[in-house]
Amino acid sequence: MPFRVGASIPLLTIMTRETGSDLLPAQIDTLYNYYNLCAEEHLFYETGYVDETVWCAWLRGMKYFAGDAAVSKLWEKEIKSGSYYHFKLSLFENSKCPRVDQ
Repeated sequence: MPFRVGASIPLLTIMTRETGSDLLPAQIDTLYNYYNLCAEEHLFYETGYVDETVWCAWLRGMKYFAGDAAVSKLWEKEIKSGSYYHFKLSLFENSKCPRVDQ
């Protein structure tokens, strides 16, 4: 069964859409749920509830999705709104995790 965020469409279907195509409303809803989940994981990592190995795995996954221009653009827009517990995409570049910034 593909990974789903809540009752949304499978997250990986967003990455298999036609290159350069716009995100559909259902895909955007799925991404909002994913962004919330990632920000919560970051918050739990920062407060010591998530092990660094687990956090590094999350970062690699987030970087994969942020590699899509439409996904990244939407994520940046959402972050600028002040949501997501001060999560920033720059975490990918400033990470101490192996293989995240490759």
